[in-house]
Amino acid sequence: MPTSTFFNLPDNKKSRIEAAVIKCFTSMAYSDVSISTVIREADIPRGSFYQYFSDLDDMYIHFYIKIYKLLVERIYEKGILNFWYEDQRNWSIYSLEKIIRKKEDLIGKTNNDFILSIYGAPERVRDHITIQNAVTWSADVIKERMREAFPHVPEDQLDFYAFLYSMGDLLEKKYLDWKGLPLEEAQRFSNPSLNMIFRDLRNLEDENRERLSERSEEMR
Repeated sequence: MPTSTFFNLPDNKKSRIEAAVIKCFTSMAYSDVSISTVIREADIPRGSFYQYFSDLDDMYIHFYIKIYKLLVERIYEKGILNFWYEDQRNWSIYSLEKIIRKKEDLIGKTNNDFILSIYGAPERVRDHITIQNAVTWSADVIKERMREAFPHVPEDQLDFYAFLYSMGDLLEKKYLDWKGLPLEEAQRFSNPSLNMIFRDLRNLEDENRERLSERSEEMR
């Protein structure tokens, strides 16, 4: 977590540091980025860096979560989860490339490239970010969209499936660590699980709608 000194900086200086961080981690592998690289790009003294962040991981995690939050908020503002929901019956046709393009439309290519840089980050960093994103941001937004798509599914079941869905990102990252596979392969591993979630939700929606319809008929 950045220090209060960082948060009290003028906005233009914080923006300059953010731009430097994004540039470094999108143009270089995580392992090749150093504090020296960042301070040179941001044009700040080394002493200032340690007044703002505890280390390189702390800095990366802060900006990653900030931009990921921006992505989720843009999705929420537009009332869409297009790359997940626009065709529920054929969700499996979505390629990694199409998902990336949808995200780029929302936050820009540079920001999305920075989000994708997590796949080259150390496991300790990926775990911290993934769990916080999944639990704090994704699940809430996904639940809102699920409620719109499946209005007859009870709240407790929406909670359960939204959490499962949000953890799909974690499944991909863990599978990368376990098998050492490229991201495309990890997508193939997680996609069937996500398709099962949609199948279950559609079944629950149909069952609950039919039950309500039967009750209405009985009350007539």
